[in-house]
Amino acid sequence: MKDSVTKLFTNIGFIVLLMCAICYVGLAIWGVSAGILSHEVPWIAKGLIFFGIVGGGILFVVVIRERIIESKTDKYKDVEL
Repeated sequence: MKDSVTKLFTNIGFIVLLMCAICYVGLAIWGVSAGILSHEVPWIAKGLIFFGIVGGGILFVVVIRERIIESKTDKYKDVEL
């Protein structure tokens, strides 16, 4: 049962969680960029960081693409429990 109070607190919770995730991602980007631009870090470590970020981005795009395709072909999306 979803009443208006539950929906409100669910939306507030997601907004707060999203703001926290944005802060963490920003902090990670700042830390990685400071590490990559440093001359003290070996080039192999820079490559590992770069390919890790690229791999994570590719997996993220694949998951989002699959979710979009699945939502378009879901035959049970109008079923209510």
